[in-house]
Amino acid sequence: MSTADSQPWRTRLIGLTALAVVVLLIAAGRAAVTRAAAERHRAELLGDLRRLATALDAAYARTGEYPGSIGTGQDALAFTPSPGVALRYERWSADAWTATAETPALTVAPSRCGIWVGDPAAAPHRAVRTPGAPACW
Repeated sequence: MSTADSQPWRTRLIGLTALAVVVLLIAAGRAAVTRAAAERHRAELLGDLRRLATALDAAYARTGEYPGSIGTGQDALAFTPSPGVALRYERWSADAWTATAETPALTVAPSRCGIWVGDPAAAPHRAVRTPGAPACW
């Protein structure tokens, strides 16, 4: 009788250990991919909010007040967010506004981002502390 035949548990233990290592590596890889995708979507939201702020500042410089809405129509700023991004804009006064952005593709927190200018009461969330600087919560 050989040594391998007398200790079959050792072969099984090595096989199970190898399987466990492979499963852990797969799980770690999947988590890394999920984090990377979330960061990409979050960057997209922040980028859209920065683009919106730039466009609104240009409109303010031309007219002395912020547009009443974005999209199409009278007194609207022609602005299109990235595909899949839901952007909500609200003018608080002639010199104050707030906006939030979210996407269903972002399923991990923080999942909503916002920005505001003017009146601090326009801040969409306590995480968005600095006017003109987008932040997520």
